[in-house]
Order: sequence, then C-alpha cells, then structure tokens
Amino acid sequence: MDALQLRDNAKQQLAEIKTIETGVEYLNKVKAIETWAKAEKKDAELQNIIAEQKLRTQRILGKLLKQSDLNKGAATQRGSEDKPRLKNFGVSKLESHEFQKIASLPQEIFEQEISNAKEQSRKRIELTTSRMLNAAKNYKLQQQNKENENTANKLDILQNIKQGDCLDVLNKIDDNSIDVVITDPPYGINYKSNRSELSNSITKRGLLNDIQEDAFKLLDSVCKLLLDKTSDNAHLYFFCSWSVFVEFKTIISKYFTVKTPIVWDKGNKGSGDLETDWGNQTELIIYCIKGKKKINYRKGNVLNVPKLHTSKMIHPTQKPTELITELLEVSANHTDTVLDPFMGSGSTIKACMQKGINSIGIELDNKMFLLANKYINEGIRT
Repeated sequence: MDALQLRDNAKQQLAEIKTIETGVEYLNKVKAIETWAKAEKKDAELQNIIAEQKLRTQRILGKLLKQSDLNKGAATQRGSEDKPRLKNFGVSKLESHEFQKIASLPQEIFEQEISNAKEQSRKRIELTTSRMLNAAKNYKLQQQNKENENTANKLDILQNIKQGDCLDVLNKIDDNSIDVVITDPPYGINYKSNRSELSNSITKRGLLNDIQEDAFKLLDSVCKLLLDKTSDNAHLYFFCSWSVFVEFKTIISKYFTVKTPIVWDKGNKGSGDLETDWGNQTELIIYCIKGKKKINYRKGNVLNVPKLHTSKMIHPTQKPTELITELLEVSANHTDTVLDPFMGSGSTIKACMQKGINSIGIELDNKMFLLANKYINEGIRT
C-alpha cells in the first residue's frame, strides 16, 4: 500500500478492519507511510490525510480493545493463562490505553478535532495522536466538572459556611469572636496558569477580584474589619506570592504585628521562565499576631507539603488540607474559632472540621461555594 492507495481508498480500508489483528497490521502500514512522507517532506495536506487515517485506525482499535478481554494486557480470569494478551498483537499497555481514550471521544468531537487540524494546517499545526488525546482528556474533565456541579447543587449547605461578599458577612460576625484567621486572598496578579494544555483544567478558571488594584483595596478593607472581629489575642495567616509580598506586608502591618514569614515548599517547580530563571516551588505565608496569643509549640518556618495534583483540585489555587493542619497545630485550640474570609475550595474549613475546631468560611463565587461545600462534606460526614 502506498500514499495514493491510502488517500483514494481510505474509507474502504477502514471498513475492512474487523479484528485487532487486522487493525494493528493496517496501523503499521499507515505508520510506515507517515515516516516516508515526513522524510520526503511531503506537503501538509498529504501528511494530514495520513495522520487522519492513523487516528481513525487507532479509534477503531480502541473500540475493539475495549470490547475484548485484553484491557489490562493480561489474563483476566482464572484458567485463562493461555488466552492471547496485548503483547501477542504487538500492542503495548500504553498504546491500548491511548487508543481507548481516543475511542471514548464522542463522534462529533473527534470529527471536529480533525476538521480543526485540517483548517489550521497552513499554520503548521499537525493532526497528531497527542492532539486527539488532549481532546479526550478535555472531554473527560468537562464531564467530571458537570458531574461534580450536579452533585454539589443537591447537597445541604453546612451551617458554618456563608456565600456572599466577605465584607458584608464579616460585618455580621460578633466583634472579638475570632481567634485564628487562615486565608488565601486574591494576590492581585490576575492568576491563570498556562502550564496545563487542557482548556477545561481547573487552573484555567481564573479568580474574582484578582486585578491588583481591586485585590489590594479588598485586603485592606478585610484587615480593617478583622481588627474588630478578632479577639484580643489572635493569630492570622495570609497566603501570599513573593511578587506582592511587600505590598501585602505593608497593608497587613497597618493592623497587625507581622512576625516571621512562613515558606511553603510545594515540592515541585512551577513553569514560568524556563531559560533564564530558577524554578519557583515555594509560596509565602505572612504570619502575624494581635495581642499575645501563645503558640502551641514552635515549628520551623519552612513547611514541606506536596502541592495537590490538578486532578484533585476544585479551585485554581487550592491549598492542601495537610498544609492548613500544620498551621492549626501551632495556633488553634479546640475552644478557638477559625475564620477564612476567602474560603475558595474550603480547605481551611475541612481541616478545622477534621480536628473538631469551630470554623467560619466565606466565599463570594456561588459556583465555587457549592463545590467547596461538597469538598468539605467528603470525608467529614458519614
């Protein structure tokens, strides 16, 4: 088979794939033609025809593999050791997984991805397996997000969390009633991660009030209110980016005594400038006090807690509950009340409830508030 035969008889050749064996055999032929076309630097149109045929073959193979008992690449039942395995067909576990992901895409999304690549071929954007796998991941994320939102909308709301503007809700809280504040306010850096290639990744969501002028003004207003709402002896923790540390410290120190900054080592580097800069794997926490509340015990000011994987996050800048627990162990007693006026995912509230500490959480974004309620509930209620 050559490139002309592939182009002229594409549909017929695909229709003849009825078994894993014939699919693998045909895929190997298409790959050989693809290698030749790239070596000969054939035009983008021909290369996309070949790439399209490869993807369609992979999709068919994915469906055949899903229907077979070869999904795990091994015998699936007792006494079936003699049954064929993936390696007998020249298919690796990774390939089987990728082909089935491509097959999981709805037909209309699969066709749209192929159509988009053809239209963009003049921009030298290739139709590739990785492109289709990203489409499959995006689709799966989209479905998971919808499922999470549907479930979140049906749950009863916890009594200790409030949806609304934190300034309005704070005004309704009794003065001198808060013993510990742990919060992650907008940094004023218009955060949106470019690391993930997936458009439905939670890190692409963005944050409310994250324009610099809005964020700094809001932080000042919140601190002014917290001065009245916190007890005579209180601890406060404000998460912060190094890039706005000076501005945050200036605002917070107008109301509270700033003590030693805490460094959170997240365990992996962010993206950013890959050629001329160090990889940033830390975030700062401004620790401050009002009065003379004593610590429970003294820790070093570097906390090593792994950052959450994006697949486990419901908020773009979600903090691990384990990290919040480290702060609670130093500052909170079981008779204290902990406040988070920028609740986000609800990590602070969840960590408090796991330790049996009274807490209050406030979140402006209604959609995030419902997701946070679901997240806090998980593992708390039985």
